[in-house]
Amino acid sequence: MSDLAVVIDSVGFGYTKNHPVLKDVSIHVPRGNGLILKIIFFQKGNVCSIVGAVYCLLGSNGCGKTTLLNILLGRIQPQQGSIQVLGTKVEANNGHQLNHLIGYMPQHIALIPGMDIEETFFYFARVNHVRDRGFVLKRIQSYLHMLGLTNAKQFVWQLSGGQKRLLSLGVTLIYEPAVLLLDEPTVS
Repeated sequence: MSDLAVVIDSVGFGYTKNHPVLKDVSIHVPRGNGLILKIIFFQKGNVCSIVGAVYCLLGSNGCGKTTLLNILLGRIQPQQGSIQVLGTKVEANNGHQLNHLIGYMPQHIALIPGMDIEETFFYFARVNHVRDRGFVLKRIQSYLHMLGLTNAKQFVWQLSGGQKRLLSLGVTLIYEPAVLLLDEPTVS
């Protein structure tokens, strides 16, 4: 088993032929054994990699951060280079194999306004094949406390933008993914 959770080697991608978004990007992220914050400065495809357990991609609008996340999720294929997550090569036809190992919180809120917080947790647990009701209830109580959400029966539509972002994080964690990808987690 590799000591690396994510391997990005010489990845390149462009939405148009003459304007690459990612150019020769290489990042190696070790498997975590603690919360050590390390930052990757990302600017027009140039990356400074630092060893650590938690990584941040920082860069200006349009520099390719979300594109790189979409490549990691197998949603789009790089035009050059390769990606591995947890030892599995990510390709267009196998991204689904990693779905339950990768937690992904998109930059846009993807919650159902008519559900309450508890129903939302149960919904995302079921989507991710977590069937143990007792486990989910324990996780809900833990995440409500950790995230500062006090009323599990409060509807999503009643939450502030920041509370919705916190709930999004909680439902991303509900099935305890091995790799967590957060796109714009501090928006709102």
